[in-house]
Amino acid sequence: MGDDQDQPLVSVIVPMYNEREFIEPTIESLLSQTYSNIELIFVDDNSEDDTTDEVKSIVDGNRHAILKNKTNMGTTFSRNRGAMHAEGKYLVFHDADDVSTPNRIEKQVQFLEANPETGVVGGAFYYVHPDQKEPELRVRPSSDQDIREGMGRGSMINAGTAMYRREAAFEAGLFQSENVEGYELIIEIGRNWKLANLPDPVYIYRINSGSRSQRKELLKKSILAYRSWQAIKAFGLPYRNLLFQLGWFIYMNAPERVQRFIRTVFSPTEQRAVSDEEVKRIKSLLNTDNE
Repeated sequence: MGDDQDQPLVSVIVPMYNEREFIEPTIESLLSQTYSNIELIFVDDNSEDDTTDEVKSIVDGNRHAILKNKTNMGTTFSRNRGAMHAEGKYLVFHDADDVSTPNRIEKQVQFLEANPETGVVGGAFYYVHPDQKEPELRVRPSSDQDIREGMGRGSMINAGTAMYRREAAFEAGLFQSENVEGYELIIEIGRNWKLANLPDPVYIYRINSGSRSQRKELLKKSILAYRSWQAIKAFGLPYRNLLFQLGWFIYMNAPERVQRFIRTVFSPTEQRAVSDEEVKRIKSLLNTDNE
């Protein structure tokens, strides 16, 4: 897309808490982007390990900032603090243990530049879970209408894949709560802006073993139901969408085969197995080739 002077600045905010084990592939995926005008903003939420030292050793010489919270404030605070520090026209809130595909930033900037009425664009993503032998590709609806119609069942833009127009994100008030906050922000942006997803995979979303407790999952599913109600009110959707939320409570304790069925019925998200070549590419980006 030309040199830096011709490119809009993209600010990538990375909240971190004890991410020493996972942060290197994340940073490498951002430094290896085909798009060059990027600033990296790391917000250390009072980590107890040497996450910040690891970041410094990797990003030395690249455009970046490291902010440190004096106490553990949570992801929402860290994301918002990073956004306040950011100078970019576009914002990405990137989890510290996930990875972006090499041309993710370039493709999303091109889309937002060509579609000024769109406030946020996400994309398809690879889902990597320790209990699954192989990753799978998840593709969310791409058109504004289809995304809106699906928002009553769940967030149709995965938070990690999202690139936000700065104006839209700040107009919506950034992140307002500590749970399922990305869903809420998409709803608020959707009140005044169009929503979009790219059909191409832009992100590798991985679940780390032991990262989510059953109690947290119950809280998350409860808040998802509330977010569903918010979307129904905001977009004038049928209230029958609330019935789908009951399925997610069953989902928590169901075997994988039943979970897959529930996802197919309750979520307008296409899922497919990945090719051998894609598996190799994912392992390479995650630095797990030898595992």
